[in-house]
Amino acid sequence: MALLDERKTDVGVIEGRFIKAKLQQYGEDVLKSSKKHRRINRFSSSKWDTGSISVSDNAVDYRILAPMRFVDMKTRKSRGYTRGTRKIPGGKKKKKNYPVHNKPTMVHKKFLVKSLSFGFTEEVKQQFRALAEKEDFTKI
Repeated sequence: MALLDERKTDVGVIEGRFIKAKLQQYGEDVLKSSKKHRRINRFSSSKWDTGSISVSDNAVDYRILAPMRFVDMKTRKSRGYTRGTRKIPGGKKKKKNYPVHNKPTMVHKKFLVKSLSFGFTEEVKQQFRALAEKEDFTKI
């Protein structure tokens, strides 16, 4: 049976709903955790709160400001430059970092992989079957 045909079967639909629910939960957890880390590190400007997550079928779209990724980095590469009368050498420079993007994303990704790998048990299948039947009855 082809993969596309398998997705249209009853089990494929239930598995798709499970994956979509887990991805939605992952997105909400990442946003909440990122917001908490920003608050702890005193990112008080409202421009940092523009992150959003959208889930479609089996893909997560995580949109944040581009500078947020660079705030999280521990080092930066710089060219040598002169500041006033003092020459600053180039190379890798340490800088103050704030774990507001990578840490929340990767921590929750670990739990997402575990829940997708081992969380689709028979009990969960029954719950999603009941949910699917309930939604089918409401459409009639």
